[in-house]
Amino acid sequence: MGVVTYANGVEDFYCDEVLSGKITVENVLETENTLAFYHTRPFYDVHIVVIPKKHITSLIDVKSEDKDVLNDLFSVIQKVSKQVNDKYAACTVSTNIGENKAINICIGTFIMVTV
Repeated sequence: MGVVTYANGVEDFYCDEVLSGKITVENVLETENTLAFYHTRPFYDVHIVVIPKKHITSLIDVKSEDKDVLNDLFSVIQKVSKQVNDKYAACTVSTNIGENKAINICIGTFIMVTV
């Protein structure tokens, strides 16, 4: 499938559009290094995206200097997952990795819940 380039030339929707403030999103939780928000086009009844504010293309591209960013990212994922699980009794946490991922994103960790 390859990397999707949007009509406006954006290749990284979350970093280029969301973190820049070009697109308004409903925040779930925000820290200095991480943003969790409701997906703008959800595939599930509850679809929350958790991203680092630093552009990291994939979990397989993480550098040792990104350790603090990753620790914060996973702390936010844990908090948001607990909130979702407490409310709906289930959730799935997944991420896209590799050259053939559907879109080019900064580590987009999706917390998805079907209710």
